[in-house]
Amino acid sequence: MRPSVGVPALSRRSRILLIAGGVALLVLITGSRLISTYVDWLWFGEVGYREVFTTLLTTRFVLLFAVGLLVGGALMLNMWLAYRARPVFVPVAGPEDPVARYRTAIVTRLRLIGIGVPVIVGLLAGLAGQGDWQVTQMFLHGTNFGVTDPQFGRDVGFYAFDLPFYRMLLDWLFVAVVISFLGALVTHYIFGGIRLAGRAGQLAVPARVQLALLAGLFVLFKAVAYYLDRFALLFSERNDLFTGATYTDLNAVLPAKLILLCIAVFCALAFFTGAVVRNLQLPAIAIVLMVLSSILVGAAWPAVLEQFVVKPNANQKEAHPIERNVAATRQAYGLTEDKVTYVPYQGTTQASAQAVQQDTATVGNIRLLDPSVLSRTFTQQQQRKNFYGFPEKLDIDRYTVDGVARDYVVAVREINTDGLAENQRNWINRHLIYTHGNGFIAAQANTVNSAVEGNNSQGGYPVYTVSDVSTKSKIEVAQPRAYYGELVTDYAIVGSPAGQAPREYDTDATLFAYDGKGGVTMDSVLNRLVFSAHYRERNILFSGAVGNGSKIIYNRNPRDRVEAVAPWLTVDGDPYPAVVNGRIQWIVDGYTTLDHYPYAQRTSLQSATQDTLVGVAGQPNRLISYIRNSVKATVDAYDGTVTLYAIDENDPVLKTWMSVFPGTVRPSSDISPELRSHFRYPEDLFKVQRELLSRYHVSNPAEFFSTVSFWDVPSDPTKDTSATQAANPQPPYYVLAGDPKNGTTPHFQLTSALVSLRREFLSAYVSASSEPGTYGKITVLQLPSDTQTPGPQQVQTQFTTSTRVSSELNLLRQQQTRVTYGNLLTLPVAGGLLYVEPIYIERSSQESSFPQLNKVLVSYAGRIGYQPTLAKALEEVFGAGAGESTTQPGDGGTTTPPPTTSAPPTTSAPPPIGTSPDLDQAVHDISTALAAIKDAQARGDWQALGKAYADLESATQRYEQARASAGTGSTTATAPTTTAPAPSPTPGG
Repeated sequence: MRPSVGVPALSRRSRILLIAGGVALLVLITGSRLISTYVDWLWFGEVGYREVFTTLLTTRFVLLFAVGLLVGGALMLNMWLAYRARPVFVPVAGPEDPVARYRTAIVTRLRLIGIGVPVIVGLLAGLAGQGDWQVTQMFLHGTNFGVTDPQFGRDVGFYAFDLPFYRMLLDWLFVAVVISFLGALVTHYIFGGIRLAGRAGQLAVPARVQLALLAGLFVLFKAVAYYLDRFALLFSERNDLFTGATYTDLNAVLPAKLILLCIAVFCALAFFTGAVVRNLQLPAIAIVLMVLSSILVGAAWPAVLEQFVVKPNANQKEAHPIERNVAATRQAYGLTEDKVTYVPYQGTTQASAQAVQQDTATVGNIRLLDPSVLSRTFTQQQQRKNFYGFPEKLDIDRYTVDGVARDYVVAVREINTDGLAENQRNWINRHLIYTHGNGFIAAQANTVNSAVEGNNSQGGYPVYTVSDVSTKSKIEVAQPRAYYGELVTDYAIVGSPAGQAPREYDTDATLFAYDGKGGVTMDSVLNRLVFSAHYRERNILFSGAVGNGSKIIYNRNPRDRVEAVAPWLTVDGDPYPAVVNGRIQWIVDGYTTLDHYPYAQRTSLQSATQDTLVGVAGQPNRLISYIRNSVKATVDAYDGTVTLYAIDENDPVLKTWMSVFPGTVRPSSDISPELRSHFRYPEDLFKVQRELLSRYHVSNPAEFFSTVSFWDVPSDPTKDTSATQAANPQPPYYVLAGDPKNGTTPHFQLTSALVSLRREFLSAYVSASSEPGTYGKITVLQLPSDTQTPGPQQVQTQFTTSTRVSSELNLLRQQQTRVTYGNLLTLPVAGGLLYVEPIYIERSSQESSFPQLNKVLVSYAGRIGYQPTLAKALEEVFGAGAGESTTQPGDGGTTTPPPTTSAPPTTSAPPPIGTSPDLDQAVHDISTALAAIKDAQARGDWQALGKAYADLESATQRYEQARASAGTGSTTATAPTTTAPAPSPTPGG
């Protein structure tokens, strides 16, 4: 060998600089992560779920260490063995031999490379492995389902909890063996155990033994993989129609796995024998045998069977697997006979006005307000201040007021600091002054303030029930302040340090100091320093408004809070507020899911829950084969308290996670009756179930295979029809309507229509009960297959092509009016199907415009009603008296909206201007006062603004007096709207 070439040594100063640089780099990399971990630790302590954080952190750390030790330790051991077995003398190819240079460099830093490389590889492997914490915990705490698979007779718990862990462990063993093989191969090559000189090269005996043993170990693990693959066949997706082991899987692939298992064991023994007898012929034969058997037995034979035996007789061959798939899918998705009731429904085309009138449970509660349309209406009429706001989609819930249950469109007037004006956007305003929302706003869903007809252009607006700091209503809210909500994105520092006055904006006349239990205390300098670094905001550290008695509130979105304290849950995309015992509670639905359930159909969670609704969080793009709504979570809007309740205590997946995190989920018995009365059947679960019901209502295997009886989720007829039906499905709707089975009692339910496969004729009507006594019960009204009842798209076509409807809507559009179709509701009424759709209008030329209800469309058996009120539309279809059981405009509310400047034009002519001098002068003075208000606000002249408001009030009073004296005939003047813009809050410090 050539003499080793010395490597220049680093000076002491260079070593110090290198060490300092390494430490600085480590601090930069890990410092922010450590701060974030401490912030999370404080937050979990605040909400009372610190054991979740510690369990999660401990599991991840143990996995990081275990996987890192396995992979890194195996690599280090094999590199060490290869180095120990190196030849004493290693020939050099020449003076420029590159291997010799590498060998020399490694020898001079042997310990650094021998330890450093395995440590780095082990660390990377550990970081990847710690993500499998859920698989590990489910394996350690898994429970039995009490249901066995039809092929192997194993409990479903084996497939849900054990098999994923075995596959994970086997995968890491494969990784460890492959990396060890590569490490040993490179070490042997560098130190001369493997030489490429000559025609065939040379392989030293120690290298041959070590590499043969590692290869044999790999093949042995492959035999274990073949054994586990047998069970994975129950999740096979070979057939596009269903999930589960097909005829080919059971009769070709399953036997092939056993054969390949035996061959793999034989080949592993051949490698081990070759290592002992120092003969490479046996391992070579084993490799050839493995490759050929994999091709012939594992691939060719199943393909031949599939092509020549199964496909020509697929409807017969796949009958038994389809039966298994149908049974397992219904079990896995909660669609069994005890949960789903199929009711034949004739869908009659004839109904009398009396029959409709008597169907009070449904007709008396038909919803006219669309929560996905009216957010801007709520904002304009109930926002009050620019830093308040409402979500893009409002919610539906029911309340009993004056002894009558009604459904309401509900929302919280939330804090929205993104709405602050430019001169208000400073740190104090965003984080110290404007900290919370104010009020719970509800509007009875089946009525408006008045109809838009005749000379009335100020109708069509919700009748509000407002509960806030300064207003009380029949939906009583003891604590209307909301620090937690869907709009808030900023952290807030609340409470007042000792000796300081309250500073949080509450009303124009009062300030408030938070006294709830939410938030992390800022008493210590350490916490202030940590949060200052975390948010990169020095004001947290130096502001005099932050000190003893202050708290910082963060992670304020209810959905995010539930996901954090229950990371094992899949959370519904639409939290909703409810008033429970005088407090605003956000209710969030949580699902337990599994990726693999034997023979159950795998479903894309993202595509199944996607529809035309806006303002709803989407689900992740993952495939599931099991889902349960096992948990209901509440988040207190004032103090952020997160409470988890078990709703399905028999769910084995929930039982498993309750064992992992004991004490975090309360039993169902802890749910108060008032809270339970506000539970809704969750939308995302219903969307998944209705998609599966469109196929899995069929039990006969031959009928299932032919797909002739399959249904479809209809596309949303009120949206852009250029999109495909799959990408534009109609969302389900919450309604308060009669029980689909008897129709006499109003039930709060989630409903959807289903149409024929690739056709637009109605096939079924699905509803899921949200009533406490029948919660989760699904009813399917199944129409006769030989009828052609129009579906939602066909009904919408009837609406839009009606001469009267189209001409009036086109006239509105010509007047720069935007027309919006509300949700098209499908309702069983009087033995048939009634369709109801509200139409909203607004000025298209104004940014501040907002929708108002203009007309109501009704369809029954092809007959169309189009009137300003639901009652008149029903009477147009069914005759006189049909609309008597509806709620008339103006009924049911406690607070009516003020007039507004954004009312769109109607198709009726405006009333003529009267000739009364007093009336005309009052109208002129109102217009002058409104102009003065706008001018004073623009100039920031508060004294002039106060005078303008006083003039407006005086002019309005004189207008009302003059109007009363003149009467309400056709000679009455039309006053301008008297709603002036709300004064903007003064800029904060």
